[in-house]
Amino acid sequence: MLRKRRQPTPWFGQPPSYDPITGERASLFDPGVYPYCALMQIAAEDTHANYVVCRGYDPRYEEFYDYVAGDADKIGISVAKPYSSRSTGVYQIGQIFPAFIPKTVEVTDTPFGPLGENPGVAETSTGHPADLDETVELLYDDDERAICWMLLDGGAWPWFWGKLDGDLAASSSATVSIWIDDADTEQNVTAHSPKTQAETVSSGSWVRIEWHPAEAKWFVTMAPCE
Repeated sequence: MLRKRRQPTPWFGQPPSYDPITGERASLFDPGVYPYCALMQIAAEDTHANYVVCRGYDPRYEEFYDYVAGDADKIGISVAKPYSSRSTGVYQIGQIFPAFIPKTVEVTDTPFGPLGENPGVAETSTGHPADLDETVELLYDDDERAICWMLLDGGAWPWFWGKLDGDLAASSSATVSIWIDDADTEQNVTAHSPKTQAETVSSGSWVRIEWHPAEAKWFVTMAPCE
């Protein structure tokens, strides 16, 4: 005959061992550090270079954080932009993106510094650090709150239709008013002329602008022939 095991295995219907410290049964699962991920929706005008204000569900606290302008109880969630998209006017209200909390080192003798759960920001450069020697610092929003979340947005470059607010000469730049659904969004960006442009494009002309992450600039990619 077979003897009964002294320590029966849990998956055979036996409870796990008792934990005298907590007074409960011992946990059979150690969650460790989660790579938290959530969906975030752009909830405010994109007026910050390094982050955007969103609304979304935070799985750490199992709570939805809404945003209403001027409501101190609904301040939303400040979410860092990818380093390639750190400029104003890149995102539009209503857009939805996945976001995550990056986990970086928490010691000081590294190029990133003690960031912990913070996307960081280049010390002096716009967007990516200029080189391997530039320090990456903690990223805060305008209310001095440390930012944890970062948008996962590395797809197609954003583009919009707009109107020139001034003449655009070759090898120069001009202000462009972004239009959506035949309406002026009252959001303006500085767009640069394409390298192939030879003639000046008149003020008031419709143009297509596109964001180039590598240069952190808006470029006019389509304009009427004159």
